[in-house]
Amino acid sequence: MASSRKFSGLLPGSGVASTSQCALHLPRRAANTFASRRSVSSSCLDRTRTSRATALSSAGNRCAAPRRQQLAAVWAPASQQVRHSHVGKQRIRIPPTASIDVLDFPPQPNPLKPLPQTLKGQGSILVKGPVGQILLPLLPKVYLFTRKQAQGSETAGSAAPKAPDAGGSPQEEDSHLLGPGQGIPALDVGGANQSATPSSDEASSRTLFVGVESKDTKEVRAAWGTTAAKLLNAIQGVTESHKFQLDLVGVGYRAALEEDPFPRLDDVELALQAIEEGSASKVKTHFTSSAQNQFYASHVQQWKEAQSTGTELDAHVKKDSDGKRARLRLHLRLGYSHPVLIPVPRGVTVAVPSPTVIKLWGADKEDLGLFAASIRMWRRPEPYKGKGIYVNGEKIQLRTAKKK
Repeated sequence: MASSRKFSGLLPGSGVASTSQCALHLPRRAANTFASRRSVSSSCLDRTRTSRATALSSAGNRCAAPRRQQLAAVWAPASQQVRHSHVGKQRIRIPPTASIDVLDFPPQPNPLKPLPQTLKGQGSILVKGPVGQILLPLLPKVYLFTRKQAQGSETAGSAAPKAPDAGGSPQEEDSHLLGPGQGIPALDVGGANQSATPSSDEASSRTLFVGVESKDTKEVRAAWGTTAAKLLNAIQGVTESHKFQLDLVGVGYRAALEEDPFPRLDDVELALQAIEEGSASKVKTHFTSSAQNQFYASHVQQWKEAQSTGTELDAHVKKDSDGKRARLRLHLRLGYSHPVLIPVPRGVTVAVPSPTVIKLWGADKEDLGLFAASIRMWRRPEPYKGKGIYVNGEKIQLRTAKKK
């Protein structure tokens, strides 16, 4: 009988009893508090529902259909909301000293291993500059194009011109698709008849856009933004070089740069050496074409020659007796019973202006970050005393030790 009386006042469509029924089983003071709280929560809920319905109805009356769709997306669950990135739509300005070329072979991260499945049959983007050159993958359904007249704001508007037709030319008249063997050459800024500031026609022709065939799938949208971001980083790297600074914080932590008495070849150099030895070598290489092989051979040769870049890197490049770039290594004292010796990889320039500061320069931001992470791995910053290796002035939250 008590149970039927207790649950006889359930609100319709809910599992909460009415105020009068719940008050029967509570003391007088608790019943008054419960009733007041129940009335306040009910009124707040009613006002929220009313204001939401009023806002949607008024917005639907005075707004167009796209605006109503935007309002509907705001009230949609988090799993159904889509956040679009506009990195791929940005214009990419090519400096006069940089050049862009589209190649018909993919980059080979490690010639001693088979090419990853995602790169098979793809092309690549070669970015050249005074500091160096970088080879980027040209992902599927992504392509580069230029426009004769740059119109509008700093974004390219829609995704890109449509895919090329059977004749091989874009369907938009003011767009030019960059295929294999095509690109944007560097300007001869130092020439007598060439001005340092390009004209309006040259500036428009040196404005690059990244396009996709269809932006309906998530994978294509991700490749769109990734390609644009990597291109921006590569252009900055080959013209100005990326910079990393590592600070050694700790008692007795020291760093020094010295010549490596036992230089080791990286994967690309080992593969090139195996090709030169021919059948006598037991190392198997996985270059996809002769053009790819020649590119990496010239790339390694240019790095060894240590050509002048016209930037601040020239002051930190160390050469051996033959005039070529010396093989260096970092000698670190980090509180261990042994020194930490880290060879400097190809493509990275290192300087140690003081025993507790290490500066890194390089054209490839990814390789630079990986090398900085390999140094930081030996002494990650710890949160109690703050000792460790800090990259680019990173900050950590210090903790207080537990006291008994």
